[in-house]
Amino acid sequence: MRKSLSLLSILLGSMVSAQQGLPHALAPHEHALIPAYRDSRASAARGINTPPTYPVRTMA
Repeated sequence: MRKSLSLLSILLGSMVSAQQGLPHALAPHEHALIPAYRDSRASAARGINTPPTYPVRTMA
């Protein structure tokens, strides 16, 4: 029992230390890409421009 518990604690400890933290920010070259992406997503073709011809049951 004691051997299995110590083996389990060693395995869990090695798995935790094997995890690698990843960056949570943009790379410097990605900052220049933001305005073009934002402008492409804000185009007028993305929404509904005309209301439906039938009566709407509820507002979404």
